[in-house]
Amino acid sequence: MAKLFDQYGRPIETPRRPDAGRVAVGSLWVRWSSYPSHGLTPQRLTAILREADDGDVTRQSELFAEMEEKDAHLASVLQTRRSAVVGLPRRVLPYSDDPRDQEAAALVEEVLERIDLDDVLQDLMDAVGKGFSVAEILWESGARAVPRAIEWVDPRLFAWRGNELRLLTDHGGADGELLGSNKWIIHRHKARSGAAARAGMLRVCSWMFLFKNWGLKDWMGYIEVFGVPLRLGKYDPSASPQDKEELFRALVAIASDAAGMIPSNADIEFVEAGKASGASGDVFEKMAAFCERSMSKAVLGQTLTTDTTGGTGTYAAGEVHNEVRHDLRNSDAKALAKTLQRDLFRPIVGFNLGWDRATRLPYMEFDTAEPEDLSSLANTYAVLREKVGLPIGRAHVYERFGIPAPEEDEALVDGPANAQPGAAPWPMTAMRGRAPGAAHAARTDPVQDAVDGLADAALGEGTGAVQAMVDPIIAAVEAATDYDDLRDRLLAAFPDLDATALEDVLARAMFMAELGGRANVR
Repeated sequence: MAKLFDQYGRPIETPRRPDAGRVAVGSLWVRWSSYPSHGLTPQRLTAILREADDGDVTRQSELFAEMEEKDAHLASVLQTRRSAVVGLPRRVLPYSDDPRDQEAAALVEEVLERIDLDDVLQDLMDAVGKGFSVAEILWESGARAVPRAIEWVDPRLFAWRGNELRLLTDHGGADGELLGSNKWIIHRHKARSGAAARAGMLRVCSWMFLFKNWGLKDWMGYIEVFGVPLRLGKYDPSASPQDKEELFRALVAIASDAAGMIPSNADIEFVEAGKASGASGDVFEKMAAFCERSMSKAVLGQTLTTDTTGGTGTYAAGEVHNEVRHDLRNSDAKALAKTLQRDLFRPIVGFNLGWDRATRLPYMEFDTAEPEDLSSLANTYAVLREKVGLPIGRAHVYERFGIPAPEEDEALVDGPANAQPGAAPWPMTAMRGRAPGAAHAARTDPVQDAVDGLADAALGEGTGAVQAMVDPIIAAVEAATDYDDLRDRLLAAFPDLDATALEDVLARAMFMAELGGRANVR
């Protein structure tokens, strides 16, 4: 049997039964947060990040959780990044067409139907912000080894020792305990090389979060000072203390803030901050908008799908930015598929079908293809079939357009699609050789039958005349190399187009129709 290794290069244990107990049981201190964002300064933020560099990610994880709670824009872009993958259609595919591989894929698919996979993917995508995310597999202790649940584990319960993740427990010491095999789903966000604790997008956004919050505090102070009208009362220099006290009580009674009184012959000048330079309170708004754009670039790789301040940007630029977001979504989907195959599919197959089968694992495919323009695609197929003559299988067309093949006795939609296969696209040609009245056999009105017969006869005689005029045009189209060449060829062919035969058929048909109408006047 081939030897299996985990993501750290350690040999994977291959027991016959999984550990059905719960391992990640947090201590009491995990229930409370130290709220490191309160009074956050550059010095404190640097200290928190250095702790994470040394492997202690507790305060960094607490800070990241608060950042998502306090910053609506940051929470929005992160949720967009996570939901972009979770909302994709997905399916489990076998390693190959071998029956044994097909059996393994069927088993994995059956197991996934028992759990809420959307929640699992949402939890694992938490790695985008924090650099890593861990979920514990709670195995069912029954006849089969299948997960009864997969639960997310608070990142504060873990510590990094080098490139190895360890679980902090009450009896494991500062270094924690090794994570056992076949028990954990560990998803790392590989945004850049290096330690997982430094790879999260929230680490990149932490400085923008700090600067934005500082700006918001100053903005609130500015609004408090300049956003409320000042009530200024003036008293005469000869006013008594009692008059002054009554004036002040009147000012305070109007509202609670920004009130004062001065002698009537005194003057106070209020200078608005930044007014001399043409700026005012909008400097704080610009600062907040800059920080939010930086967060959007860090998380989504672009700004035009989230920020439209000022109405800048074009539709084409927005489409380019959206493609960048799709690239990130596709990369996240591939990374999630690898993690699920390694940490979830492998133990499911190994415990139930044998560890010798765990080297040929099924995999999850996320449908990241963009919706196609089916109208343009249909026109392409029509050109390939009618102009090029390329044979196209019906089963392929049904699959390409997502249309189920009709059942044997199923009623079909009326229209040209129900015509005989291989029918020519020209309506006149399609009616060539049709027996008079063949399409109207169910009618019993002799007058109408005569009219239909006349129309059939005209079509039969006129097909050749029309075809003689159309053939030179088709030949010019097929031989032309560009539009200018086509124009020249059509102009050259026009004098030789003979409509005499067609005119004769039309004249005789109209004459017979006139006679028929006169003979059957009622």
